[in-house]
Amino acid sequence: MIKSFDLKNILFTYFLGIFIFGALNKIFTAQNSSYFDEIFILIVVPFALYFLIRNIFNFKLAIIFLILHIAVYLISSLQTIYDGRITAQLTLLSLFLEFKYFLLFLFLALSIQKSKISFESLHKALSNLFIYITILNAPFVFFDILISDYSILGFPLQSNNFLNINAAQGLFVHKFYLALCSVLSAIFCCINYLVTNSKKYLTLFLLSLLILFLSYSLKELAIGLFCLALIIYQKLRNHRIFSLIIFVATILIIPLGLIFFLGERSYYFTDITVRGLFYSSSVDIANNYFPFGAGTGKFGSTVASDYAYSELYFQYGIAYIYGGTTTYGQYLTDVGYAKYLGESGWIGIAFLLFAFITPIFSAYEKSHLFSLKFLTILLLGLLIITNNFASTIQNSDFGSMLVALYFAIYSSTFQPHEK
Repeated sequence: MIKSFDLKNILFTYFLGIFIFGALNKIFTAQNSSYFDEIFILIVVPFALYFLIRNIFNFKLAIIFLILHIAVYLISSLQTIYDGRITAQLTLLSLFLEFKYFLLFLFLALSIQKSKISFESLHKALSNLFIYITILNAPFVFFDILISDYSILGFPLQSNNFLNINAAQGLFVHKFYLALCSVLSAIFCCINYLVTNSKKYLTLFLLSLLILFLSYSLKELAIGLFCLALIIYQKLRNHRIFSLIIFVATILIIPLGLIFFLGERSYYFTDITVRGLFYSSSVDIANNYFPFGAGTGKFGSTVASDYAYSELYFQYGIAYIYGGTTTYGQYLTDVGYAKYLGESGWIGIAFLLFAFITPIFSAYEKSHLFSLKFLTILLLGLLIITNNFASTIQNSDFGSMLVALYFAIYSSTFQPHEK
């Protein structure tokens, strides 16, 4: 019989392990990832399979969509093996790297179920974690933008084209990690302020938003600004001035924001960049390998670049673009939804999108706009959905935990015994 788990300890152990071991790995070897998440997930596989078998007929709709998405990957992978385009060993490795977040979700869902931890306790633990990380990084953020072209840990800084200064990355190897922690801090501070009306959380939210702006990561900043819009909406929805704010935002702020975004980022979605060529090629691949795609390990995955360089990269010209070559393929896994369209086809990506979106609608039906549970699922869901346009978030060490946590929270929320 499996004993109860203390989910808070599990979460803290895992998150701190990712940041401590991952940071040490990045500091001393300048690597962009560690293997701590894979090791952790391998340890919990027995518990995950136990939960899967026990609850196979009791999963909620979004989890069913997720399982169907995995099934499409399995079908397309079997076809790929049968055609001799990839070995069975590499297929298994690719499937594990692809769905490690699903195994972690099963373990977290089991942990929540067994420990009977309240949603409020889980929310508080996560809030404190990301708020503390953001506060810890704050002084180093200002070091980045004011003092040096290298971070305090010696990593080169990217540029913030909007302000013509360095893009902050704090104690992390890349600004993406700082932006992700900061936006999670902003999300939880926003939720806490909307629920409790405590000025402390408003101050921390504004600090997180400032760090997001200085990190110059537009996807995360968009979520931060959405949180700000929620705060404004709640505070001014009963006042006439609210109508004026909505009008000004509609005719001025939103169009200007879209123009800025398109001007800054449109280059990355053209056919002269790896990401742009991935998106245009993925449509053709999905049509040519209809309906289940080219199979795992063939397009946008780690195996397709690091273990068995995919022939599709030569076929579609990706192998001849900077960041996509056999000797320098740094951008081959930074392609977002194009990967899922190419590897799992139109059916596979449809199931994945339904899996991401369904928890938001489900939570809204059973709650109200400014409830703790709905806001948490809404903002985490939007963060994951928007991030996947440019990067495959669930394939990273930190991202796999975030996606697993999103589905675990959803699957454990609004149970029959909860009000």
